[in-house]
Amino acid sequence: MNNILCLNCGKQLINSQTKFCCKKCSSRYDYINKNKKESPVYNRICEHCGNHFIAKKSHKRFCTRICKALKRHYTHYKPRFYRWGKHPNHLKGKLHPAYKERIIASGYVYIKRKNHPFANKSGNIREHRVVIEGHLGRYLTKEEIVHHIDFDKSNNKLENLHLFKNRCEHIKYHYFLRKIVNAFDVKKIE
Repeated sequence: MNNILCLNCGKQLINSQTKFCCKKCSSRYDYINKNKKESPVYNRICEHCGNHFIAKKSHKRFCTRICKALKRHYTHYKPRFYRWGKHPNHLKGKLHPAYKERIIASGYVYIKRKNHPFANKSGNIREHRVVIEGHLGRYLTKEEIVHHIDFDKSNNKLENLHLFKNRCEHIKYHYFLRKIVNAFDVKKIE
């Protein structure tokens, strides 16, 4: 007589045609081994960031939900390279692709200087003030005004900048320029 054992509990079986001693053992064995079945694995490349990832389903196109959302909303944006798990919304400061060292607002160029004593809440300061401070070797006071000689607010070359002690001197200079321009226009008309 062959000693056939139950696959689940190991008891000796009376009937050699079955694999289990009872229905309970059969259902337990099926439940335990159902989860052990190896599902197919698919090697994929993310359509957004280009990372390799392993998918359990054949229709997966993105490595994370973030990549899926970024692809949906920012189809024009194509990242160059990201390390595993590093996407644009995880990157901060200079590493973020949307980071700008220079910002232009109302014609002036602002640059990031968080430690500057006169930086605004965002940590930005006007570039022409930083250029003059670098030349003088000290911080400018709040009263000091930097004038652009060619009236182009984005031209921050040292040769194009002039420093006034206060706003009053700056206004007098503009008044003087206006007088010259008006006098020139009158002579031109005659």
